[in-house]
Amino acid sequence: MVPPEPQSAFFLVTEVASASREQTHGINQINLAVGQVDKVTQSNAASAEESAAAEELSSQVSVNFVPPTSPLFKIHYFPHDLT
Repeated sequence: MVPPEPQSAFFLVTEVASASREQTHGINQINLAVGQVDKVTQSNAASAEESAAAEELSSQVSVNFVPPTSPLFKIHYFPHDLT
């Protein structure tokens, strides 16, 4: 017959080992989640840079497309009453 103390110690060691495995699993899940957040953050940063570059290019193209003094966009003023 085994005295109660060694059985209690074995039970406690088993519980600690089980808790350690659960903790390791939880840490692995956190590491995976942090990795996914990092990937999304990097993707968002790249998209923001691409959007800024596209906006800059669009702005340059629009400025070069129609000059501000283009006759197409002049407003003609008619001082005479048309009625």
